[in-house]
Amino acid sequence: AKVHAWLSLPTPEGSGSDFPYQLALKRVSDGSLVSDGPTHEADQYELVLRADQSVPAATSSRWVYVLNIDCSGQGTLLFPNAGGENKFPIEGAAAQQITLPRVKIGIGAPFGLDTYILLTTD
Repeated sequence: AKVHAWLSLPTPEGSGSDFPYQLALKRVSDGSLVSDGPTHEADQYELVLRADQSVPAATSSRWVYVLNIDCSGQGTLLFPNAGGENKFPIEGAAAQQITLPRVKIGIGAPFGLDTYILLTTD
């Protein structure tokens, strides 16, 4: 029920639609992106925000949070950690891809379906 509730959160009208980024995992070993698909045991990943289209220079910064719900239903805040800055894109520096600092994810037991959730707010 907890996982279903998180996945069913509605997007408030008029908000979020102008944020051009989606969450993806970037494999540390080769830099490849995984946005929807399997990962492999012992691989290390970074969290990245990626844009499918060009990012307008006037893109407003938003507070970014990334949560994980693991295969047993345990929720964890992955980003921000340790009180770091979490407003992206940094003003005047809109980029196609932004690596979220100080977050590395290792794939290991227990194996199952994990869900990563990107929440943003102005």
